[in-house]
Amino acid sequence: MAGVFTQQTNYQSGEIQLAYDAQISRSNPACIVILVDQSESMEDGIKGDASKRKCDGVAEVVNRFLHSLVIRCTIGKGEVYPYYYISVIGYGAQVGPAFVGKYHGVESVCISDLAMAARIDTKSVQRPEGVETIRTKVWFDPIAGGRTPMCQAFQLAQRVCEKFVKQYPDCFPPMVMNVTDGDSTDGNPSGGSEAIKQIKSSNGNTLVFNVHVSSTDAPSIIFPNGEGQLADPYAKMLFRMSSVLPAKMRQISKELRFEIADGAKGFAFNADLTCITSLLEIGTRGQNTVKSGA
Repeated sequence: MAGVFTQQTNYQSGEIQLAYDAQISRSNPACIVILVDQSESMEDGIKGDASKRKCDGVAEVVNRFLHSLVIRCTIGKGEVYPYYYISVIGYGAQVGPAFVGKYHGVESVCISDLAMAARIDTKSVQRPEGVETIRTKVWFDPIAGGRTPMCQAFQLAQRVCEKFVKQYPDCFPPMVMNVTDGDSTDGNPSGGSEAIKQIKSSNGNTLVFNVHVSSTDAPSIIFPNGEGQLADPYAKMLFRMSSVLPAKMRQISKELRFEIADGAKGFAFNADLTCITSLLEIGTRGQNTVKSGA
């Protein structure tokens, strides 16, 4: 059932926001698009664990997120309901859909189909009590090479969102999350981000979040509500490219113990893996999913 068409005003920015209260169901699913920087610099170590490449850490977060989403969409005796359509788009030496296995090259995949298509990786870990075999579900592999064609990635995301909203005009607005560690090398991506934010269902405009992952130990800046909190020109651009968090997502952020002010945006700078995980969690927990399997 679609949410009632209501709107609210962000008094700090003056912009009008729709309600973002549409229920997610089998007949009215939601769209999540994850853009992942796969440029050469993603080979560098990630903040908080210099021994781990940024591309490896981001891949771990994406795979854990997809696994948790499958679990949340599982109803009753193990049936995964088609509540979400997921896109993972990599951009580096190549730009395109980045699922591995059966759905390699597919732009958008229903979560119920994706659930059945995971590759199972195993590794042995030495524990005090003996060797433990750990099984991990994998939909997305780490890649690092080439430049940073972010504009092309946003263009592909725009196409995915436009198709989705055309098919589901009353959906909870699509969410696009861009994870990057550096400047775009194919132009200014601001126009692409704004074009995506103009894609609108009856319930609101598409949401764009940006996360800058870092190799440095500089302090993380999470959910700022103004450019005055940012010194770096690149950070200011990513801030402007990002959407204001809807009210329910702000509430979820507070429940996860983030300091959130009115007008806070879905943006993090100098982020570690915890920041990426939190933004994905806030974005999906801030949506209204039918619990009965409807």
